[in-house]
Amino acid sequence: MERRHNKELLFFILVIKIN
Repeated sequence: MERRHNKELLFFILVIKIN
């Protein structure tokens, strides 16, 4: 499990939620 990937995934979800 990579923390970097997790952070990117979280950011992606946030962007989708905002849209």
